[in-house]
Amino acid sequence: MQNPQRLRFVASRYNQLQGLTLIPLGIATILSAVMTRDPQDPFPTLLYLLLWVGAGVAGLLISWYYRRTFGRVRASSTLDRDLPIIIAFFAGVFVWLGVGVGFGVPLGVILLGIGALCAGFALIDARRYGGLQPLHLTVAVVYAGMGLLSLLGLLPGTASGDATTGSGLNWTLVGLGLAWIVGGILDHLVLVRTLRAGRVSEDVGAV
Repeated sequence: MQNPQRLRFVASRYNQLQGLTLIPLGIATILSAVMTRDPQDPFPTLLYLLLWVGAGVAGLLISWYYRRTFGRVRASSTLDRDLPIIIAFFAGVFVWLGVGVGFGVPLGVILLGIGALCAGFALIDARRYGGLQPLHLTVAVVYAGMGLLSLLGLLPGTASGDATTGSGLNWTLVGLGLAWIVGGILDHLVLVRTLRAGRVSEDVGAV
């Protein structure tokens, strides 16, 4: 039998759990990191714009898939409730970046701090809505992992404490893109499995 708390969580975060919409954005972010790694040999601006336009169109098509497959959920707006936490999170990130840059903190430590802030945001959101959104935890793990790898000098092609290769590839952008892809897939699985299990429970109850 489906957990009622899990059903309430998915119902309240239905729009946020439509994770496949993030996959085009994640792919575009990774490709952008590759396309902009060499300032001396930039990609054509039109091609760059087409990449992001294509990602936007793909996201809209995927949103249509969700509406067609699962219908539309008119959840009450949570913006007023979420806005203070979102503002506090980004303020914390900017303050930490300012401290890191101002005091010459190694980039690996800065990334670890951002990962910790993301983890804190994920836990607060989970407590408020009764469930942990995989995307939030994935972003936290990716940034903390990149920070640790950077400090250990294990990021490919980078010096210890750095996250940019000698050829100009920025691993922080690559990691962000991967986090959106992996986290989006995990969000989608939470949504689909919960809704399908709920339908099965209703069918069984109707027999």
